[in-house]
Amino acid sequence: RNRLDAIIPFAPLGKDVIRLVVDKFIMQLDAQLADRNVEIELSAAALDWLAERGYDSKYGARPLARVVQEHIKKPLADEMLFGGLVGGGLVFVDVVDDGLSVTVKAPPQKAIAGGRKRAALPAPQDN
Repeated sequence: RNRLDAIIPFAPLGKDVIRLVVDKFIMQLDAQLADRNVEIELSAAALDWLAERGYDSKYGARPLARVVQEHIKKPLADEMLFGGLVGGGLVFVDVVDDGLSVTVKAPPQKAIAGGRKRAALPAPQDN
């Protein structure tokens, strides 16, 4: 009861499915970066690079999170804290010398227009 007593074979993921998983990870990252006024674009070569290195025939797409963390999120964090993305910007990721290159291209359109505006807080009222 409540246990599996049979072997269930799984077929390996196809390249198109792996690419969809990569797209999902990048969309999640893009949503996280939107709060900091940072936009990210990846070349087709970069997406393929992530799909190749983030997939393992034994573990499926589980290694992809580590690959994205190591090769995209860490360089982005450095740029956001100490580099060209402190106030937001556009980042382009491409493959250079069999590795990923994270390049700050330009501030996004929102940053050029003056950044995100904060709503004014209401004045305190005496009761």
